[in-house]
Amino acid sequence: IIFPGYNADGEIYYCTGSTLEGKKCHPAGIRKQTIRSPEKSDVIVLTEGVFDMASTFQIGFSSWALLGANRIKGKDAKSLKGRKIILFLDGDAAGQQAAIKLENDLSSIASKVEIVNQPDEKDPNDLLVEEGEGFLQNLIPGHANSKLDSNLAANSNQMGGKSLSR
Repeated sequence: IIFPGYNADGEIYYCTGSTLEGKKCHPAGIRKQTIRSPEKSDVIVLTEGVFDMASTFQIGFSSWALLGANRIKGKDAKSLKGRKIILFLDGDAAGQQAAIKLENDLSSIASKVEIVNQPDEKDPNDLLVEEGEGFLQNLIPGHANSKLDSNLAANSNQMGGKSLSR
């Protein structure tokens, strides 16, 4: 499966792929830029990769793939002004360190910034494939634009559910 990203001139500016078994590949020589999903919610979920962006979009959120970037600047930063941001980066040490850095950078721009800490060093796509939409949604409770029923979120929190956002 190949995901190309095209600019306004029809030129490929990013390309990524995956085998059907989930092995990901990133062709060299193509400049990385932030890729944005269509607007779906008032909350924007920032992820590291295209498959993670597609996963969070699938559960009801506008999503961006930062493509390994740990800094947001220029037009991207201006687009986030006053927005609610969820940082849903990979669960490994590097991803969580990048999330903390981005939280600090975005706190003066966004209206609210939250970090989701995933279990077992997984990324959003891993969690969607292995655990399903409900599990992924439970990591982001309390947001009206999630498909998650607010009662389910309340019950999950009361029962010590899987919510790891801070």
